[in-house]
Amino acid sequence: MSPKVPKAYLEARRAEILQAAAKCFMEKGFHNTTMQDIYKATKLSPGAVYNYFRNKEDIVTAAVEMSQERNAAIIASAATGDPDEVLRNVGKRFLSFAKETDLAKAASLDFALYSEANRNPSIRKALQSGQDTVAARIIELVKRNQELGVFNDKLDADAITRVLINIFVGIEIQKVLEPNFNLESYGAVFEAIVEGTFSKSKKRRDGQNVRKRKP
Repeated sequence: MSPKVPKAYLEARRAEILQAAAKCFMEKGFHNTTMQDIYKATKLSPGAVYNYFRNKEDIVTAAVEMSQERNAAIIASAATGDPDEVLRNVGKRFLSFAKETDLAKAASLDFALYSEANRNPSIRKALQSGQDTVAARIIELVKRNQELGVFNDKLDADAITRVLINIFVGIEIQKVLEPNFNLESYGAVFEAIVEGTFSKSKKRRDGQNVRKRKP
């Protein structure tokens, strides 16, 4: 009887394969990466890799899930302290991640996966499931802020969440098109949107217009 391998070891080896595969995907693209590339990057034998994953599609699906778990962890880490600060903290943590990562390469991988999702149901399912998991966390935060009167409770919490998610996706798009674009300014605009200071209120604008019309 072969000795039982500790679960922690198996999980660490699986994560090692996923990280090596993600690096290959970012450097060579999804379609140009072969299983041989992944064996080489992990420095494992084909048999060792196949103990964890049946094929490249399995690896891609698991990598997507790992990425979304990371996003969910970022949100969970921000969901402490003053409720008024939670969404602002989520934005700060995502911007911090964007600064510390080669986001242009990561974005290229994400876009390749979105494209592949149109043809591959399993990858689409993994992407959708991951996004739904992250969205559910943010919806909780939005609803909490609506109950506290911080956010407009007449707006749909799910719709607010999708808009916020797409703001973060927009960071990836900008990084691909303009690698040196100003993340600090982007973050400042996000905070203004969350805090309600992005535009002046209609009442305030009307008051300013009245003052301007006075002789």
